[in-house]
Amino acid sequence: MKTYLLTMALIVVFVQFAALPSQAQAEDRMPEIKAITLQIDDMSTPACPALVEAAVSGVRGVDTVKATLKTRTAIIQYDASQSSPADFMSAIKQDVGFTSVIRP
Repeated sequence: MKTYLLTMALIVVFVQFAALPSQAQAEDRMPEIKAITLQIDDMSTPACPALVEAAVSGVRGVDTVKATLKTRTAIIQYDASQSSPADFMSAIKQDVGFTSVIRP
């Protein structure tokens, strides 16, 4: 009985170990987090930043977005393997109607 239990335990450990991703696979899945600032001169009311944030938040790969009326900018942190600045600019244009440009 002890041999049977030991054999079963070793099989379970082996199966779990075999199911783990290899280091190369794990590295491939690491997000490439980048940040970008967009200038959005069309923002003019206190509601505008919330509208911009909602539009950008819907884009795949967005980690955080913070829009500010005072500076008329949106700072976006995102996974570059899932989205690009063009995706954010398109979402802002489509959902809010504002034009945006990448700020250096």
